[in-house]
Amino acid sequence: MKTERDEPEPTIIELLNDEMKKGSNNPDEFPTVQLIAERMGIDNFILRHWLENDKQFKEGLQTVKRTYNNDPCSSPTMSIKLIFLFPTQAFRDCDEIT
Repeated sequence: MKTERDEPEPTIIELLNDEMKKGSNNPDEFPTVQLIAERMGIDNFILRHWLENDKQFKEGLQTVKRTYNNDPCSSPTMSIKLIFLFPTQAFRDCDEIT
């Protein structure tokens, strides 16, 4: 039988997706971090690489989540887009992994 210890801790992306789903008028159709990234030309492999290897990227997403939690009327979508555009180390390393 699986216990809570067996389940991995959710990533900041999963936590943000849950928050955006709760704040959506239609919980079946809501923007996800992955969908926002995909629309900006960032695939899941790169997104996962940034999450695992770039502290600044992860901290940026955590800041978006805190801001959204403090002001549920705000939209995290634009903040997430800005984080994708911010030139962190993860962006500079992309050529090395593709």
